[in-house]
Amino acid sequence: MKKFLILAPVLALAACGLSKKEIAENDAFFTQYNCERIVKSASHLVYKCPADLEWFATVKQNEPNALFMSGKGVDWDAVNSDTEHFLVEVVHGAEGCKENYHFRTMIRPINNNKEYYAFIGCK
Repeated sequence: MKKFLILAPVLALAACGLSKKEIAENDAFFTQYNCERIVKSASHLVYKCPADLEWFATVKQNEPNALFMSGKGVDWDAVNSDTEHFLVEVVHGAEGCKENYHFRTMIRPINNNKEYYAFIGCK
């Protein structure tokens, strides 16, 4: 019984994450834009994309309204100094999107005072 109680939170977390199908769909979507997945966890994916993408130019015109959820697996110093790429985080939870997830796109460099630097949007 104790083993079940210990496993229950882990199983619950896994059940609410991105499905294999959603991961495959996002990998295919981002691959067409020459993006590379750099982080994968149960509830989010992070992709590194070329900064010259047209849809990124449109997204970065928005005011930032979010932070990235992930800190693990991302070298923020490298991200801040890299002007040729940007990051997109695919996060479990719809946030008003028709899919079972939403995107958090980095549109400003990250700084230590925790100002918003990402924009929440849908595919």
